[in-house]
Amino acid sequence: MFYKIKSSMRKEFSKPLGKLFKGDPEVSFPKAINWMNSQFSGLLRVSTLEKSHIIIGVGDIVSEEIIQNKFLRPLMKYLFIDGETQRGRNQLMIPDLETSIKKTFYNPAGFINEEIFEFIRETINDDNQYIVIIDGEEDLLVIPAILESNKTFIFYGQPPITDVIPPISAGCVVIYNNSEVKHRIKKLFEQLERVSEIK
Repeated sequence: MFYKIKSSMRKEFSKPLGKLFKGDPEVSFPKAINWMNSQFSGLLRVSTLEKSHIIIGVGDIVSEEIIQNKFLRPLMKYLFIDGETQRGRNQLMIPDLETSIKKTFYNPAGFINEEIFEFIRETINDDNQYIVIIDGEEDLLVIPAILESNKTFIFYGQPPITDVIPPISAGCVVIYNNSEVKHRIKKLFEQLERVSEIK
């Protein structure tokens, strides 16, 4: 089973779902981490964390940044990657992590595979870290990441959007996944079309 985004909803889903930090990754990602630390310093204390893995990365570039960041890497729960970036095929391989498990899912562009919801639901509370390789496109997987996790920080790359007013710049988006965010995304998700097969 798959969920299909309607063409009328594409502009809505293209808007940042969280806090946008503009610029190339080397500029936007450090800003995103600084903001997260300043806004949620109490929440991020290791002694007060409800669970140790609270970071989710959606997209190759942000996943690489998470892997290379000494603060975020131990907190990573899932990285969703498809080997493609706006700059072309991603040549930088994601390294193996001692505690990580690799999974692969088929997820074509414009769809969400229902199996990914089930996967997150079944693994969100275990002690493992997962590198999820997507055969297709991972852009919409921010949705199951939000709906199936709680009190997580979700990072994803924002592509430039020029056909809206005002235009949206490229950058890094960070979402702190609380009940308000979840409610907003659930309302969007309920508008997706459910299909049994892809033609």
